[in-house]
Amino acid sequence: MKQIAYKKGMMGKTPIRLMAILVTGVALMGCSPRVTTSIFETYPVLPVDSVEVFEEGDPVPISAKVIGKVQVRDRGTTTKCNYDYVLQLAKERTAEIGGNGLYLTEHRLPNARSTCHQVWGNMLYLTDHEMGDAPTMAQQETFGAEVFYRERRNISSDIIMVSVGPSLITSKVVSPRGNESRKGGVDCLLEFEHVNGKGIGFGLNVKYNKTTFDDYGYLQLYYMGPSFVYNYVTSMNWRWDLAVGIGYAMYKDGAGKGNNSFYGMQTQSGIGFMSKIGIDYLLSDRLGIGVEVNNVSHNFSKPEGFQLGKNEHYGFHTLSLTAGLRFYF
Repeated sequence: MKQIAYKKGMMGKTPIRLMAILVTGVALMGCSPRVTTSIFETYPVLPVDSVEVFEEGDPVPISAKVIGKVQVRDRGTTTKCNYDYVLQLAKERTAEIGGNGLYLTEHRLPNARSTCHQVWGNMLYLTDHEMGDAPTMAQQETFGAEVFYRERRNISSDIIMVSVGPSLITSKVVSPRGNESRKGGVDCLLEFEHVNGKGIGFGLNVKYNKTTFDDYGYLQLYYMGPSFVYNYVTSMNWRWDLAVGIGYAMYKDGAGKGNNSFYGMQTQSGIGFMSKIGIDYLLSDRLGIGVEVNNVSHNFSKPEGFQLGKNEHYGFHTLSLTAGLRFYF
């Protein structure tokens, strides 16, 4: 049987570190709303309190110049997002590019999908004499400027992902030819995720890996388990997907051609740790394509008589880059 071992320092801490990065990233993203701007023209920076706010439908000076656009939106995990706060963020961005007027084209109230106030607006430049009794114009949402933003798609509640791609066994493999490492193979993934309106939820990940060791055998690795997931969809139809999980792991160690008398089929079960990051492009409300980096460590009980080095564990570690289809429901 091909015996297997991996260094604890290289493999054992990887899922913990990735989980820490994921949790920290989500926490930082949740501090405040997402502010996005499109800037057409800039002027000297102005004090924030010099920015006059025009609600949708308010009369605006006819010579007002649109120098940019701004949107303040829920990140998916935002907690501080009352109306006064998001409006202040929009005014700050306007003042930073020298604007002294902000025309709100949309104000979205909290609802079942988001607990935040969200605003869209045009950043304006008005001369001093226009700020008081200047002629006004009829309502025009964009004041002749091209609409810049596209509506962000809602996150689908249920997602099925099918992926395939190259993999790498990064742990040491003890074989009849001696120690081997960084052996390439193929990964196949079938995944399901269910998330709420903020992109937080759970998943189920099934992974199959096969690696062939020339003419003296092959290795099959299996992983299946639940996961904690976080999704975020941007305004340009890109979906970011992060997940960490723990589940059932198994390997099968088979003979190569002509070596059946040397190898029999060996099977062992254990525990696995999974972490991944991926990105999809939404082709439509129901279909997308995506890629992901998947990291799995498979841990098994050490056979009697097998010698491990210092800080080594008995098991495999794989890293894969896969691509495939995404189905949204």
